[in-house]
Amino acid sequence: MSIIRGDGTIRHIAPMPHHSTLSNARYAGDSRSTRHEAAGTPQQRQFVTACDGGYRTTSYAVQAKSGSRYVTTLRQMLAYNSRGQLLVASTIDPTTSAARTVTLTYCEQIDVDAGTCDLVGLLKTIDGERADVADATADTYHAYDALLEWARSFKPL
Repeated sequence: MSIIRGDGTIRHIAPMPHHSTLSNARYAGDSRSTRHEAAGTPQQRQFVTACDGGYRTTSYAVQAKSGSRYVTTLRQMLAYNSRGQLLVASTIDPTTSAARTVTLTYCEQIDVDAGTCDLVGLLKTIDGERADVADATADTYHAYDALLEWARSFKPL
C-alpha cells in the first residue's frame, strides 16, 4: 500500500512475515529516498540513497538502528558519465573514512578517431581498489579490418 502525503513524499508499507519495509521518497526537487527494513524489530535498518540533480553522482548508506538513532554501517559513492556508465565506485568505511575505489574508463570519440576503439562507450580500463599492488585491467579493441586480415591469413593445420 502506498500513501502520497501533501508534502510530496510517498509512504509505502509492505508487510511481510517477520519483515516489513517502509519507504519515504521526496520527488519535488530533492533526490533522496529512504527505505526501512525489518521495521519495528531489533534488526531494523534503513537504506538512504541520494542523487544529484543530473543523476551523475549517487550516495548510498546502510544504517543500523542503535537505541533511538541510526548508525551508518556502510557508505558507497557512485559517479556516472553523461551516458550513464559507471566511472567511479567507492566503498567508504564510516568509522575510519578509508575508501576503496574502483575507476573505469570508456572509449570516447577521440579513441575511435585514433583507431584504438571501434565504438564510443566500450570499456577501456578498470583500475581496481587495491593500492598495494597493480590491479588495473585494460581492454584492447582491434579494428574490424585487422581482424578480417588475420582471418584471411589464417591457415588451419
